[in-house]
Formats: sequence, C-alpha cells, structure tokens
Amino acid sequence: MVEPVTTGALVAGALSGGAAALAKGMLGEAAKDAYKKLKNAVIAWGGHDVQSLEQHPESAPREAIVAELVDTRDEREKAQIAALARALMDELGDAGRARAETRITVIATHGGYAAGRDQTFNYAHPPASESKKGD
Repeated sequence: MVEPVTTGALVAGALSGGAAALAKGMLGEAAKDAYKKLKNAVIAWGGHDVQSLEQHPESAPREAIVAELVDTRDEREKAQIAALARALMDELGDAGRARAETRITVIATHGGYAAGRDQTFNYAHPPASESKKGD
C-alpha cells in the first residue's frame, strides 16, 4: 500500500524543485515570486535547514528534514503552506509535480535479492488535469 504524500513532503518537494530550477535559471517571474513566498514562510521554522535544501536541492535527507519541520505544524499552518507549495508547483509545471513524491527504497538483506536488485520506487500524485478524468 502506498502512503499518501504528506504536507511536509509536498512542501519540501516544491522547495527543492524550485531551488533546482532557480539554480539553472529556469524560473519565470511568477515562479520566482511563488518560490520566494513559500521559502519565506518555511524559513521562519527552520532557516538553516531550508537554506541547506536550497543549496543542495537534490538531497533526499535535506528534503526529509524540511518535510518533518512542516509536518509538525498545526493543521491551519499546514493548509496555508500547502497552498503556497501548490502555487509554486503550478508555476513549475510537470517538473514541479514530479518532485512531490514518496520514495520507497527496497533493499534485500541476508544475501537476498529485491526483484533482482535493490530498487527505488517513486510514487507521485497525478497532475490535477489527469486526476479529474472520468468525472
């Protein structure tokens, strides 16, 4: 069974996707504004951790730390921050949605094999346009 993506994972994924796109010079003005709003909201809870994620946007452990910071907030704060993360992901397009995912790594122990080798599976929610098909 796949665990749902938490608000923290959504926010951390959006931040890392935005930071990676910013570093590559691939953000338009609207995306830069959305990234800045989200970053400023989260930096109040864990400035050093957010800056570290910004410097290393591909780091899963740094994403996990930021996700944990967000997930400890109350529901009202999480709802507000999730809205900012979704706005950034909308500006990033499909690349931003791919960042908000759950990573599961299967590692065989005791000399066994996990489907022939160790594997990492990524699960992400489909873009909003795809999730409404069939309605």
